[in-house]
Amino acid sequence: MLRLFAIFVVSSIFLFGFVVVIPFMLSQNLFAIVKGNCPNVNFLWEHTFEHRRFVEHSPPCVVLEGVINNDPKISDEGDGDFKFDVTPDKGYGELMNTNNGKGMVIEIICWSQPQPSYIKQHGDYCKNVNAKSHFPSLKYNDHVRITGKWVQDIGYPKPDHAQWNEIHPVEKIEILTKK
Repeated sequence: MLRLFAIFVVSSIFLFGFVVVIPFMLSQNLFAIVKGNCPNVNFLWEHTFEHRRFVEHSPPCVVLEGVINNDPKISDEGDGDFKFDVTPDKGYGELMNTNNGKGMVIEIICWSQPQPSYIKQHGDYCKNVNAKSHFPSLKYNDHVRITGKWVQDIGYPKPDHAQWNEIHPVEKIEILTKK
């Protein structure tokens, strides 16, 4: 009788594991970070201004879907990058950290010619990069899918700034819904 009771208990635990744990594991996969396909990311990374100011996350290439929440514009840093923020769709928020106050930071490198002082100090890091011809026109409230390098900005332009996460450089952008 004790043996039958032990078999019942073990079987119940095993069955309970299938009923509860399997759906839990599947639901976690719904919100997992989506690994992207970035065949040009090494080229882009080598042309990213001062890329040693970033910590690379894993996986290095990710996909983010969300809505552009500000007006995309040339960065005021003078490095030639095109910059905007994205409010992630449900399931993509874990790409950010607590310092991403305005959403996920997105930067397309070498959108315009860097300021002469940057080129003089750092060389022509945008040479042979023609970003404008590879990306669609973007505006506030566009719903987009972005693929690119997932990094954390750890100290530029000031070493005491908040260390937010970014997709920088961007490999690909698709407009899902234009507003």
